[in-house]
Amino acid sequence: MCGILTDILKEKQLSISAVSRLLKKEGCDQHRLILTGYLRALRDLGHLVEEDVPPSKVYSYNIRRDKDVYSLVGERITSIDEKKRFAVGVCLLQHIFNRPCFKQELKLIGLTPQNTEWTRESTDPNLGEYRKIIDKIKILSDETAYEFVYRKDNPITDICAEVLSSIIRETMDLSGLYLRYQQTKLIV
Repeated sequence: MCGILTDILKEKQLSISAVSRLLKKEGCDQHRLILTGYLRALRDLGHLVEEDVPPSKVYSYNIRRDKDVYSLVGERITSIDEKKRFAVGVCLLQHIFNRPCFKQELKLIGLTPQNTEWTRESTDPNLGEYRKIIDKIKILSDETAYEFVYRKDNPITDICAEVLSSIIRETMDLSGLYLRYQQTKLIV
């Protein structure tokens, strides 16, 4: 039933009664209370997003669930100035993974490896160990790694903080914790 529900809700946002009607058409007739519990369980597991649209609740597929760290970072850095983009990508991955980032990882976020005034090829003695622990993507045994060069008053670190903040806001439920929209009128 999980597959049927997520397929139905990938296309549109629906109320419990609308989901129930569609399931009946598919030949799956469940009591409304059972369906409600199932939808809430899928929400708790992160498969669905629940929104309050009085007088009912509506559910939709959680598209963030399909994204990995590389796509999240890659999406965010496309709007950054091209001269700084590579350094921002290296700095972000290095902070997220707590290690230098490899050429393949940079390709996954849409960057062509290069040396800049803020980055360099890594000479970390633990590169071999890092290659061994990465099992979600293929890292070649002789693949180059890059690291961020820390300097005082580096503009890259401020950009990285902004990018990481936007990723956290997208992936976490922060409703009720911050102002989503900036005030556009001056209140006197």
